Amino acid sequence: MGVPLSVMLPADLRQFTMPLGLDAFLEQILYEDMSIRSGSVTAITDAPDLLPWGPQLGVYFRGRLGSNLGLALPSFAGVELVLGAGKIGLDADVDFEAERFSITLSADVLTIRFARSLLQPVVPKEISDPNDPTGEKKITIFEADPDQNKKIELAFEVAVTVNETGSIEVTWPDSSPQRLRMPKAMIGDTNVVIEGDLGIDFSTTTVLPDVTGRAVDPEWVGVVVRDFKIYLPPDMAGIVPGQITGNCLIGSNGLSAELHGNWLDAAGNPTAVFKEVKQQDGTMKRFYEGAGSFSFFGLPGGMRTLELDIEDNIPIRSEVEAEFLLPFFEAPVAVNLGVGLDGSMDLELRPADDETEALVKVRREDLVE
Repeated sequence: MGVPLSVMLPADLRQFTMPLGLDAFLEQILYEDMSIRSGSVTAITDAPDLLPWGPQLGVYFRGRLGSNLGLALPSFAGVELVLGAGKIGLDADVDFEAERFSITLSADVLTIRFARSLLQPVVPKEISDPNDPTGEKKITIFEADPDQNKKIELAFEVAVTVNETGSIEVTWPDSSPQRLRMPKAMIGDTNVVIEGDLGIDFSTTTVLPDVTGRAVDPEWVGVVVRDFKIYLPPDMAGIVPGQITGNCLIGSNGLSAELHGNWLDAAGNPTAVFKEVKQQDGTMKRFYEGAGSFSFFGLPGGMRTLELDIEDNIPIRSEVEAEFLLPFFEAPVAVNLGVGLDGSMDLELRPADDETEALVKVRREDLVE
């Protein structure tokens, strides 16, 4: 049976384990091998507390975990680093006079676990396609997994280094693509579902390559979603994920994104075409067909353009142009919806085939705060 790290680790060094949350778990980490150096002298001993410590200290430790160990990341609320049961390594360099330290963790099994307030696992659900004239076609939407014990967990092979400022550096193996594949996950409670490759930025001093928006700021901490697919909420079901582009970041406060979509052909006409088909019972089935056809709260519609800016799960700018089959209207109605940085909202309704005549214009100040 191994000796717990709580027995082997010098008292002077234990104070520096707090930023990783290790202090409460030292009993779970079992000693196998450790070397300690003071200045330029390196010693290996089973009684490190007998060494005459100088102002500088280095520790090389190798051991095992008997069970999974979750460590909160101080710079990224809502994210845990989970060390799996198995081999674990800890390398520490401490300068007591300068009050600087660096601790690097490595493990056989390392997992990032997201709180459900950031990302939720989803389950698929099939609903009838309102744009299917036969009523037989189904489309898939996604809902949050009702099992509150399930979380998004991503396993990866890296070493994680933390210093005295709480800054976290992730070191990937040379053969790694430096990204993780995230399965479909709901952003908090937004009903927006996303999947893609994650670039991890836990550092407050460096920036990932090829990033935009908030991720350009070295102090920003979070994950960059690359090559993503985004699924709109069920109330806007039907838009093919690959038709929406942009950039997407997930930080401690949620989703920040710039999303763009265009469903107009080269001549500027909508690719979602309005159709009427007579049914066997003599009734008319009215629907949209083609790229951009979707459902809006159960009403058939055709999307034209979409520009959406989101900061911390809150839309700060929205420009949507679409057309719908609205109750009590004999023909499709085009809708222009805009939300400004000042929280104002502009809504315009007009005939789908007339760019000049507005049926309704509404402006509301301070709708979004």
